[in-house]
Amino acid sequence: TKSPTPPPTPSPSKSPILTLSPAVQTVELTVQTQTVTTEVVVVSTLVLDNFELPDDEATRAAAIESLEATISALVATQLGSNQNVDGVRILSINGVSIDERRMLKRLLQNDGGVEWEATVVENTTVVTKKDADGNIVEATINGEETAVDGASNSSAVISAATNTNSIGASIVSLVAETISEATDTSIGEEGGNSTVPSFLATFQATMEAATESAPEVQATLNNLIDSIVVQPAITDLEQEIVVAQAFGEVETETVTVEVVLTSAPTTPITPRPTRRPASGPSTPVVVGGTLTYGNINLSDLTDEEQTIFKENVSNVVEEQGCPTDGSAVSCNCVV
Repeated sequence: TKSPTPPPTPSPSKSPILTLSPAVQTVELTVQTQTVTTEVVVVSTLVLDNFELPDDEATRAAAIESLEATISALVATQLGSNQNVDGVRILSINGVSIDERRMLKRLLQNDGGVEWEATVVENTTVVTKKDADGNIVEATINGEETAVDGASNSSAVISAATNTNSIGASIVSLVAETISEATDTSIGEEGGNSTVPSFLATFQATMEAATESAPEVQATLNNLIDSIVVQPAITDLEQEIVVAQAFGEVETETVTVEVVLTSAPTTPITPRPTRRPASGPSTPVVVGGTLTYGNINLSDLTDEEQTIFKENVSNVVEEQGCPTDGSAVSCNCVV
């Protein structure tokens, strides 16, 4: 008698191919933002031979205001995006002080010196990010990342970024260089048979714009400007720098970020069952922060599954010599 034919062994049902993604952890960071405003007062002297203010009060005031606007415009051209000119004030002309009403006191001499001061403002925005232990993990100054050097508090980063001596010296040097170039006849604009310094050209354009509605005043000042001979400006780089600082409110917020883990996840991912038994373990084994899947046979997968597998771990397949052509060869792929 024949033994009964055993029923066919059912094939295991197919499940979706394993999709691999890096292990991440969600952490909270404390972000602190503070802006520090630094005001620096720079004093310099223009040397303008043949420069004499008119007797008429309106013309005199227009000349002084045009001088101030000219200096402000020239200095502003060389400032950074976080800097601006807050104001320019003429202090004296030909050795004679000028009062708050822009009236020239008694003229004593005609040495051609125009002493002035400019207030330049620099805004420094410092952003620090701290972890749960209070350690600074990242810091930026005006949007540019900076080294934290193990700093554990924001004040240390802010203090280094807003040092008054450093900012003051930098701005004085910048203003001095700007005015020196503006009064250099060798790099000015061509006019007639000589080179017109950019200061003089800017002074005339500024004055004409300010006196457009006063033709008589404009004509007088045009004649005045035509007679001026510009000499190199004088700026004392060792001057006593007047600096003032204002610290804005500290803005604090908590942000959530995802950090890629360097160690293995606590719950390993189980791969899909194969159609025929593999010679290795079917459960992932944690090895040095990675997941090792034992003896994956690419030939156990359908064409579609093989394509998806290769797309997800192509770098692993290539680096470890696993078959990529679907052949019935087994290997350990560490992913």
